[in-house]
Amino acid sequence: MTKRFFLGAILLSALTIFSSCTKSLGYSVVLWSNPEHNLADGQIVKVHIRSNILHEYVITTLDSEEKFEVPTWQLTEPTSKSKAKAMSMRFSEFEHTYARVKLDGLPIRAETVNTSKQVYRLRENEIIRILSKGNGQGISNEDGAIEGDWYKVLTETGTQGWCFSHNLDFFQAGIDVKASVALETKDDDSEKNDETLAGVLSKRWYPEEFKTMIQANRIDLERMDASFGFDFGSETGKTSLLTADDTLYWEFEGISKLFGKQYQIDGTKINVTVRNENLISVQYFDAERKIKVVNFVSFDDGTDVEKIIQDEKSRRENVILQIVNAGPNFASSSYGRISFSPDGRVSWLNNDLLIQQGLIDSAHANSALVSVEYFISESLKSSYDGVLTFRFGGVKEVNFFYKLTNDGLRLEDAVRAEIKDGEKLFRSAGNSFLVMFFERT
Repeated sequence: MTKRFFLGAILLSALTIFSSCTKSLGYSVVLWSNPEHNLADGQIVKVHIRSNILHEYVITTLDSEEKFEVPTWQLTEPTSKSKAKAMSMRFSEFEHTYARVKLDGLPIRAETVNTSKQVYRLRENEIIRILSKGNGQGISNEDGAIEGDWYKVLTETGTQGWCFSHNLDFFQAGIDVKASVALETKDDDSEKNDETLAGVLSKRWYPEEFKTMIQANRIDLERMDASFGFDFGSETGKTSLLTADDTLYWEFEGISKLFGKQYQIDGTKINVTVRNENLISVQYFDAERKIKVVNFVSFDDGTDVEKIIQDEKSRRENVILQIVNAGPNFASSSYGRISFSPDGRVSWLNNDLLIQQGLIDSAHANSALVSVEYFISESLKSSYDGVLTFRFGGVKEVNFFYKLTNDGLRLEDAVRAEIKDGEKLFRSAGNSFLVMFFERT
């Protein structure tokens, strides 16, 4: 029995014993939609007890006596029913309004002034709730005034404060928030009447990061797969969302139009906003029941994702072949002898100094698999050809910057090199401490 379960059992037992002789704490407004209990933000609930240990309220909805627990940060402080109703009305302007953060490190401040105390730093793609709009000091840079407004926001960790909206992407994420007129995709005539939806359903949708990788010519094969994407499911009967981070499926029942260019997959909590003909935003709850928004793109320019992936695999294989053709045997009086094979196998003998440095485990010191998995920044291209990844014993990863020269192969330890934003982009060699040169033999 876990500690949480034990504490929860005590809490509910106490509620059962004393509920008949104690008053409730009052009424609260839901600040953050809770799909697990079908609670929508703006809804008023009755609060029975508060656990300061678990940081939870035990509540019931106004139309049910079933008690359940929710985190305290998802509700306003309990008060009278009339005050809760008034508070709900104050929040109604931005009911079901959330935002995705477009800039890593975007601050939440204590007041509507850009120099005000910073109370929280947001992560890129983090989801926040919009509570209200405020009047505040404008923000400008060397190009002039920056477009945007100040909004009172709430994070998933319960922090409240003020955030300037220039780097926020707003969207609606209510529970069962539908327009009165539903558009079912199983009705062929209705599909034809909605040109926006018909256009979206006719396309193949890939994660937006595919476009970013293609434009930068840096294809991360761990994050780009031809099977990744969003499929509404109108033909397969199953809606799917496949990315490097999530693999989710839902039964497809149809599509309802919410408002504007926003749609909901019926029977799910998925909202789709059509940004333009080649960009959609999909809002859903991930496996941890957290709101998530991912952008997907379509390609009208003939982009062939499968070919791009295959070309990148070939490029990486050709790097190894280039080294093989330049050698394939290289030797150093201090760091041993390396032999490369076209299939990526490497024999590395007499490398005791690398074992002493802790780079290689002595149990797997003489054989490895080599591959090309990382990119280097533009600033490093004058010094290195790229990065080679060695896996000794087929498991432990050791990375080296490499440079082929007329005389041989230079390797520089990249264990301490940095990776930018998880994109596997080595950008600094300043911390590297071991440089090795191997002559061609």
